Amino acid sequence: MDSVVNSENLNEEGSQPEVGFFEISKNKLLIMSIGTFGLYSLYWFYQNWCRYNQRENADTWPIARTIFSIFFMHSLCARIEAYFELKKGHAPYDLNQYATLYVLVCLTSFLPEPQNPSVAILVGLIIAIVGVAGFTFVLVKIQNIINVANGEGSTSINDKLTGINYVWLTLGGLFWLSCLASAVFALSML
Repeated sequence: MDSVVNSENLNEEGSQPEVGFFEISKNKLLIMSIGTFGLYSLYWFYQNWCRYNQRENADTWPIARTIFSIFFMHSLCARIEAYFELKKGHAPYDLNQYATLYVLVCLTSFLPEPQNPSVAILVGLIIAIVGVAGFTFVLVKIQNIINVANGEGSTSINDKLTGINYVWLTLGGLFWLSCLASAVFALSML
């Protein structure tokens, strides 16, 4: 995990810098979230809760808070706001509205489906695409606040795609293709 100290992460005094929240460039977050059909958001939540635990010596369960992110998004945003205020001396833009938008977008997956199976496939796909786009928008907005609080512009920003990122993007691309094939099939059945 990230508790390993390597010499690249040391500051001028030779100590490890303070752990903020998960640092990732907005572009990489956008690519990974959309490219993996939203699965990267689980990693994003997990990393943010782990870093919170590490910095605050807290005893929260990052996995549970990740799985049930719809219930813990407001709590995470409140902690990000408090960290921003601590680092920058003033409150950031209110993240509560983004947390609420995230919850609402997640709830759209529970909309009733039409009775016609072909129409249900198309409606389900549209809801999924809007959902992925919606919560990706929210995560990018929140990540902007995190990056500013962490000192955006530092050389350690996580902006490069790694080999494992490409593996996940390939799997996500295959999933996107299967969704497209399902949509084409559903359209041919109308």
